[in-house]
Amino acid sequence: MKELSETILKELAARGLHGVRASVPLQELTSFRIGGPAAAVALVPDGAALQRALLFCREAGVPFVVLGNGTNVLAPDEGF
Repeated sequence: MKELSETILKELAARGLHGVRASVPLQELTSFRIGGPAAAVALVPDGAALQRALLFCREAGVPFVVLGNGTNVLAPDEGF
């Protein structure tokens, strides 16, 4: 799994995504309680922050997955 650089995490935080964390076990965020580590997780406070985050990820070439509430999600043990 690729590690996100500190710069990318700071850029996401600058776009209103406070609480961006690296290497988060997905089992903490899914209703089935399974899944390996995500390179980073950002909890967004509203739709505008989500739009800013997705725009940055697209521009920077950072892959992303939107989980919603994490219900009915089967995350791989290898993580993302």
